[in-house]
Amino acid sequence: MWLSVHTPLSVETRKLLGTAAFDAAKPGLILINTARGQIVDLDALEAAMRKGTVAGAGLDVLPNEPGDLDHPLAAAWRRREPWIANRLIITPHAAFYSPASMRDLRLKSIEGRARLYCRRAAHQLRQFRISEMNMAVAQTRRLAVSLYARRLTRERNCRNPAKPPKRLVAKELETVASSTGKPLRQPDTAPS
Repeated sequence: MWLSVHTPLSVETRKLLGTAAFDAAKPGLILINTARGQIVDLDALEAAMRKGTVAGAGLDVLPNEPGDLDHPLAAAWRRREPWIANRLIITPHAAFYSPASMRDLRLKSIEGRARLYCRRAAHQLRQFRISEMNMAVAQTRRLAVSLYARRLTRERNCRNPAKPPKRLVAKELETVASSTGKPLRQPDTAPS
């Protein structure tokens, strides 16, 4: 039976795999811990390996980083004692390393950057569109204020404000056309 640990370290998971867990396991258990070192009680693991409950273990993490090489389990592994020979693998929290994993790491890094740049570009595009709309609104407001001011001026200068002279209307339309870039057709009567 295999047991691979993939859980975050919390109050509930600290020493989750201890004496009680190993005593409840069937003999021949193979344990792999790549999560957090403090989830496995090394003293209980050593006792379970000596009893034969745990047939083998792969530890990519230890309770203390860097690992405590003086712990009885690590010391027996380093001395290559017969009871633990070929039954324990300890890696320096780098079990992921392989040419394929390095390629994946680079690819994921590039994908993350691409997502970031796409989000930034989308944000900048939204900001550009908003600023364009703001400029168009401001230009429309300026034009409306300008037309309103001209109308007031024209009404003050004319004897009959309801019918301004045609040359004033034509001049006003030319000004609007030059500011918007679109030709306007001259109406028969003045704009209200």
